[in-house]
Amino acid sequence: MTISSWVSPLLLVALLTTIDYGNSVGNEPLLIRAARGEPVERAPVWMMRQAGRHMYAYRSLCQRFPTFRERSETPAVAAEVSLQPWRAYGVDGVILFSDILTPLPAMGLDFNVTEGGQIEIDPVTTRDNFERRMLNTSFDPAKKLPFVA
Repeated sequence: MTISSWVSPLLLVALLTTIDYGNSVGNEPLLIRAARGEPVERAPVWMMRQAGRHMYAYRSLCQRFPTFRERSETPAVAAEVSLQPWRAYGVDGVILFSDILTPLPAMGLDFNVTEGGQIEIDPVTTRDNFERRMLNTSFDPAKKLPFVA
């Protein structure tokens, strides 16, 4: 099963926090109860997106969406990448497929992440350098980062 294009990361979070996991005592997911500091029957298990790199489904998706930014900036694809290990292993939660660098384009700083994980970015070395970049762009996160909820 793949995630349809209408699924947003926000819906993904809602989905993962409302599913009845069967093993949970009470009506809420084990991970949520543990995060609140409530007593739980076992330690929760969750996966980061990197944990799915070994999966055929992920590698297949990478052929259709070859760049990291395509996979992390397309909400339906990011949701699918996040859910793959969750579906395969039945863990209690997943960390949403994204990156800490995501806001940079809204600040006039473009970047690339190679498949090996290297970050390619033209560094900002001086205030003057930063101000020159900002002359050609405006800080408009809603326009430049529409995939961020």
